[in-house]
Amino acid sequence: MDKASAKKLLPYSVGMYIFGWLVALFLFVSFYQISGQEAPNLAVYILGMIDLGIHELSHIVMGFAPLTVMVAAGTGGEFLFAVLLVYAVYKTKAYFGYVFVALWFMMIFIHTGQYMEDAQIQVLQLVSPLGGGEAHHDWAYLFGTAGVLKYCQLIGMITWRIGYVYGAVGLLIGLFFIGTKVFRKQIRF
Repeated sequence: MDKASAKKLLPYSVGMYIFGWLVALFLFVSFYQISGQEAPNLAVYILGMIDLGIHELSHIVMGFAPLTVMVAAGTGGEFLFAVLLVYAVYKTKAYFGYVFVALWFMMIFIHTGQYMEDAQIQVLQLVSPLGGGEAHHDWAYLFGTAGVLKYCQLIGMITWRIGYVYGAVGLLIGLFFIGTKVFRKQIRF
C-alpha cells in the first residue's frame, strides 16, 4: 500500500488514533464494570440511556405487531441500530469507527444479558415505553413463552460474555489500525 492509499484509509495522525483507542479502552473497562443498574461513570450512563431510548422506541414503533414481536422488538431494535452503525462506518470508510461499534455491541450484549438473567427474579427497575402503566419484563415473557425461563441465568451469562468478546475484538481492531498507520503495512479490504 502506498502512502496515499494509507492516508486515505486512515486520514488522521497516529496520535489521534492512539487517543481514540485510549477512549475505547476507557469505555471497555467502564462497560466491564457495569453491574445491575449502577453505571460506573457518566459516559456509560449516557450511552446506556441512549440504548434504553432505542429499546423503548422500538417497542413503540412495533406496537401494531403481535405481542411477541412487539416485545422482542426492544432488544431487536438495539441490535438493528448497531448494524446500522456498522453500515455507516463501512459506507463512510471510517474504519477506525469499527472499534466504537464493537464497544456499542459490547454494551448491548451486557445490558441484554443482565436483562435476561433478571427474567426469573425480576429485581431490575423497569420502565414502560410511554411512561405510564405497569412495566412488563420482556425476557420473562419471551423466555416464558418459549418454555426456557428456568435457563435465563445461563442464557444471560453467555450473552454478556459474548459482549466482552466483542469489546476485546474491537480493541484489537483498533490496535491493528494503529499498527497499520504506524508501520504502513499492506492491508487489503
